[in-house]
Amino acid sequence: MHEIATRLRRERERRSWTQAYVAEKIGTTDANVSRWERGKTTPDMYYRQQLCTLYEKTAEQLGFYQEEVPVVAEDNHDKPKQEAVEQSIPQPTIADIGAPLPPSSIPTVDEGSTTSHNQSPLPLVRPSRRLVLKGLLGGAVGLGALSTIIFLNQHAHRSTLPYYANWSSETNGWVGSSDWRISHGELFNDGGRVIGAGQLHAPTITAPCQLDATADYLVEVDIQILNYAGGFPGFGVFVRYRSDGQGYIIGPRTQNPKARLQTLSVAHVFDPYNSFQRTSYIPDKSWHNFRIIVKSSSLHIERDGTSLLAIEDSVSLSGGSVGFWSSEVTLALKNFSIHAL
Repeated sequence: MHEIATRLRRERERRSWTQAYVAEKIGTTDANVSRWERGKTTPDMYYRQQLCTLYEKTAEQLGFYQEEVPVVAEDNHDKPKQEAVEQSIPQPTIADIGAPLPPSSIPTVDEGSTTSHNQSPLPLVRPSRRLVLKGLLGGAVGLGALSTIIFLNQHAHRSTLPYYANWSSETNGWVGSSDWRISHGELFNDGGRVIGAGQLHAPTITAPCQLDATADYLVEVDIQILNYAGGFPGFGVFVRYRSDGQGYIIGPRTQNPKARLQTLSVAHVFDPYNSFQRTSYIPDKSWHNFRIIVKSSSLHIERDGTSLLAIEDSVSLSGGSVGFWSSEVTLALKNFSIHAL
């Protein structure tokens, strides 16, 4: 843990950045950054990926593979609903690690309904023999602790194109926040993450594709909205994303508390709340196929074969990465793929 702390502090100080600046870039608090750099806690998988991207270092270079231990939970102010979700799910024992958790309640697609039905949550991936579980007293692990245990893979998934997501039983290299899980072969978001005004800076889950040398590609995915409510609902996709502010954010969202989703917008990552293109779009609760084509300076968005937006913009031209985000929107994704153009 102290090796990680030393390397994180060194990388930040080399760039003359403040802890507050790092926190803003990766979407956490400066208190968390301070704890990481003092060795009090270590970042979870989502923030490890964000730090690697921000500092342009591998996980090994930042010391994340030096000690494979449970991560101490952070003060994630942007996840206020996580505790309530965790309390509603039974606690597994160490023997359960590597086996599917018991079914949990997930909202249904009934219009205006808040009822639920059972689906199988994400099965936890059995850890490698090198994984050391420390601090698990009495042999039982509550989900609060379990959700922050990171099973690091020395051979992380970095797929080439064409890429087809396999969500049949596990994430298979996708890295994201705790509101994402696998359910019935689909990538599911429980709508529990709140991304307030001014906090949308990066994807909350990222595809395991190496796109550094591929700037032109097609992203295709089927999306179903199950429910949405709350203060700042929205969801969408990042394409050509880089932590230095390059890339595009695409999707329906609102900046007005409790407003309905009525517009699909496109914005630059460096200025996410200033949409430079938008069109009328009212989501429903059916499955829809989305295609996003980025080629040279062209950006084309289709739904079910119908063009929604065609844009010319030369601000972000490198491959970057592809990812998704969701704020207070319960949704499911399937049939995700990326193809080089």
